[in-house]
Amino acid sequence: MSIPDFKLGALLFTPGSALDRLPKAVASGADGVIVDLEDSVGPADKDRVRGEVVSYFKRQGRVPADRTFASVIRCNNLRSAAGRADLDALNAAALQPDFVMLSKVESAAEVMQAERKLPEEVRLICLIGTVLGVRFV
Repeated sequence: MSIPDFKLGALLFTPGSALDRLPKAVASGADGVIVDLEDSVGPADKDRVRGEVVSYFKRQGRVPADRTFASVIRCNNLRSAAGRADLDALNAAALQPDFVMLSKVESAAEVMQAERKLPEEVRLICLIGTVLGVRFV
């Protein structure tokens, strides 16, 4: 299967807890949508929202089916229980968004962990948000 190239000039964040906003994001003229499981979801809601996002992507496949619009899922950092649970849930459901965005990456080991768990077709966007990340990634 060939992996499409995307123009990633404008990506819209949509909270994982507000999946009803996805059609508006798709119609906005953006190049893709980032369904956020990290900052936009409170700690008490992480498990519920993760389940809703996984169910949505299992039903829909992509957001939208158009292969020129990028679908991205932003996970919590993989050093946290929530981040590991995000990655495990995507893996268990065999989801294949175009990209998985890794938050607050501090080491190459985190990137390799995600690569081992996700299908080869899923590309990673790594966000560095700490001094350790700048030094070691």
